[in-house]
Amino acid sequence: MNFVCVNFGDTYHNAYVDALYYMLFMNNKITKFICITDRKRNIRKEIEQIIINDSDYEGAWNKLYCFHDIELPSEFILLDLDIVIQSKFKFNELKEIIINDMLLFIQPNWAEDDRLYQSTNINSSLLYINRRLKSYNKIKKSINNGDWYPYATMDRYLYNILSKKEIGYFNSLKTYSYLDNGFNEKVGYDICLLNKFDGLFFNYINNDHWVFKYYPILLSYPSTYHIDL
Repeated sequence: MNFVCVNFGDTYHNAYVDALYYMLFMNNKITKFICITDRKRNIRKEIEQIIINDSDYEGAWNKLYCFHDIELPSEFILLDLDIVIQSKFKFNELKEIIINDMLLFIQPNWAEDDRLYQSTNINSSLLYINRRLKSYNKIKKSINNGDWYPYATMDRYLYNILSKKEIGYFNSLKTYSYLDNGFNEKVGYDICLLNKFDGLFFNYINNDHWVFKYYPILLSYPSTYHIDL
C-alpha cells in the first residue's frame, strides 16, 4: 500500500513524519511513503518528499494537495501526523469501495452526540483516496472552483461535496480518540487519534506513558529535527 502525509509550517516537527513511517513500517508493508511539504525536510531518506514552495492553503487545508496534479500514486492512504498506530491495518473494504466509487474515512462514533465537535460524522485523519474514481475528480473540480472556501473544516467540506453513496468507512479498523477516551489506551484497537494537541502532545506526557508501547520514544523529544536540509 502507498501512504501519504502532509506537513507544512512548524506546528508538527519533522519527527512526527519519521515516527509515522516507523509505526507503519513496523506493522504494514509500505510500497511508497510520501510527505507533501513546504520545504526540504530533515527526515528519513526512505520518505519521498513533494515540495510545494508557495501554498494556497493554511493548516490542515494543505491536505487538499492530494487532489492536485502532483506526482502521487493512483491510490493511497492519507494519514494525519497526530496518530498512533497500534496494530497492522486491515483493508477488507477496498474492493467494495472501488466498485462503489467511494472515499474511505474514519467514522468517529465516539463523538456522535456532540454536534459542535464532529457534526459531519466523518474524520479524515485516515483517508483512502483513489485518483481513478469519479468521486476523486468531483472533489478536484470542486477545489478548482473554490467551493471549499466557505467551510470551517476539510471534513465539513468533503461531507457536503460528496453524496452519501460516495462516503465509506474503515469498518474493519478500530479507532478511538485519546481525549474522548480519558487519555487511556484502548487495548486491541488499531488507531489512536491524538487530536486537538496541535503538535504539542509530547509536552504533556512522561517517558513511561503507554503511547510509547507503539511510538518510538527517541523521536518524541527531538534535538535536531527542527533543522531542515
